[in-house]
Amino acid sequence: MAQHILDEDAFPIVGWAGPGGEMIREDVMAGMAEAGFTVSHSGAGGDLKAVKRALDVAADAGVRLLLVHPSYHYLVFQQAGEAGGSVFLLGIVQLLA
Repeated sequence: MAQHILDEDAFPIVGWAGPGGEMIREDVMAGMAEAGFTVSHSGAGGDLKAVKRALDVAADAGVRLLLVHPSYHYLVFQQAGEAGGSVFLLGIVQLLA
């Protein structure tokens, strides 16, 4: 697996709202790869051990994870509040920064 997804021959096909937590298993991720998915938008869990496990399982199946993590959502909405309460406004502020 290449270090950057754009360096691979495979076109990124995302399984949006993919399996999360304990559903990130060898058989499930192998099934996603067999179905043609190259990326899964998944929540791995809250702790580092769960995230590492999920990344390893997905990589072994040839699938990359686009991780969903509770702290990310908290930070986005916290920063949005500081930018005037709008996630859209936050995006504009970050673009202009």
